[in-house]
Amino acid sequence: MKIKLLPLLAGVTVLTLGFTPMIVSAQQGERQGRPPRMERLQSELNLTDAQRNQFEQLHEQTREQIKNILTSEQQQTVRNAIAQGQNPRQAMRSINLTEQQREQMRSIRQQTREQMQNLLTPEQRQRMQELKESRQGRRGQRREGRSQR
Repeated sequence: MKIKLLPLLAGVTVLTLGFTPMIVSAQQGERQGRPPRMERLQSELNLTDAQRNQFEQLHEQTREQIKNILTSEQQQTVRNAIAQGQNPRQAMRSINLTEQQREQMRSIRQQTREQMQNLLTPEQRQRMQELKESRQGRRGQRREGRSQR
């Protein structure tokens, strides 16, 4: 059974980006729970406790790496945007990253995707692909709905 890795890795990227803005609360000493998306994914993939722990460690490492890329001003901008209720992804997009920062973040995301991929069983990878395809189908329907307004 051959699994198309690129789409799977793209889905993992979405997860990684979702965790990135949590560096803000970590700096403020707050403890946030996992995003609902990650809880749902863990349930859907039937992750073992060991896998959950490895994912959490990987996400913490990723957050720390991204935090180290951002300037203090960029971190503050993200913090402020999230505090005002902005979506964490939008908050990350609102900062002006240099080309070097973008490249470093791409590299971190790629490494994280590969590491996450290695944590999953073949069955979990297949299920992840199915979830990704389902999510893409819903996005396409939403876009069509917007264009018809």
